[in-house]
This record gives sequence, C-alpha cells and structure tokens, in this order.
Amino acid sequence: MIKAIVFDCFGVVITDVFRAMHDELRSRDPQTADKIDGLVDELNRGTLPRPDFMNRVSVLFGISTDELRTRVESTEAKNKAVFEYILELRKHYKTAMLTNLSPEGFGRRFTQEEMNTYFDAVVLSGEIGYIKPEPEAYEITAEKLGVQLNECVMVDDRQICITGAEAVGMQGVLYDNLQQFKADLAKLIA
Repeated sequence: MIKAIVFDCFGVVITDVFRAMHDELRSRDPQTADKIDGLVDELNRGTLPRPDFMNRVSVLFGISTDELRTRVESTEAKNKAVFEYILELRKHYKTAMLTNLSPEGFGRRFTQEEMNTYFDAVVLSGEIGYIKPEPEAYEITAEKLGVQLNECVMVDDRQICITGAEAVGMQGVLYDNLQQFKADLAKLIA
C-alpha cells in the first residue's frame, strides 16, 4: 500500500534550464559534460562551495559566471500545477521532496512556509551527504516520513534516479509532464 509520494525538485516542481544547457553540451562534447556532472555531484553533496562551482562550470560552458547565473536564474520557474496537485495528494498521502540540492540553493528557491504547506519532509543531499541514486538518500527520506521504502513512490525526471529508488524497494514514476504523471501515479495507487 502506497503511503507517501516523494518528489524531485528540478524537472518536476521547478523547470530545469541547467539540465537543458548540460544536455546540449553533452551532444557536442561528452567529456566536458562528464566534468560538469562531477562538479554537480560535489556541489550537491555539499563538498564544493557554490561560488567555486559557478566559476568552474561557467568555464566549462564557455560563458561568464554572470551569464550562467542569469540564464539559469531568470528562466527557472515553479510548476504551479504540480504544487496544486501535491496539495490534493497531501489529503491522502505523506509527501516529501528529495533533491540533489544544497541547503543554500534550496533556500534561494523556497521559503520554509512553502515547504510546510506542500511537504511532510524535505531531504537535501547537501545536508545528508548522499545524492540520488545512492540508496541512503531514499532510505533517509522514507525514515523521515515514517514509512517503509515499499510504501513510497519516487517521482523524478531522470531514469537513473527512478532506477535507484526501485533498487531499494520504492515504486517509481518517470516525470515528463503533469498529465502523464497523474495517469502513471493513478495506476500505482489504484
């Protein structure tokens, strides 16, 4: 029986412009994209300060730090329809956000009031030291929700994170758009 729905941040509840930039770079320079992946992992674990990350990544993208910051921050947007659906789900399920994000990055995007409104738990990789798809990230989230892993559905836009969730016993829904997500989730919780 499903008792909790766990949401990723970027690509699900917030648009992911950085990923689009990264994917475009990967299509023409996979080695540089791999270097960026490593830096993203360091940032998300909390082992690389954001200013250092921004400086190093902007060099790899071949743009200034200011241009990178402007492109990412000016085009990020919260998916209001997903947040409205989360409120509906909260009537019957516990909800959480599990994100590969630092506390600093999280604090720039969300208020504590928003988190209290939409989620029973928020798990940040930069606080716990584990990133998706590492098993500990999912285990800590289920523990914070007070549910078993097999009672959770992980919603993410990256297959590797869904695979990681399923490997520890969670159900997974690969997010593409809200309509598809609702239909796939309905099949799991029916």
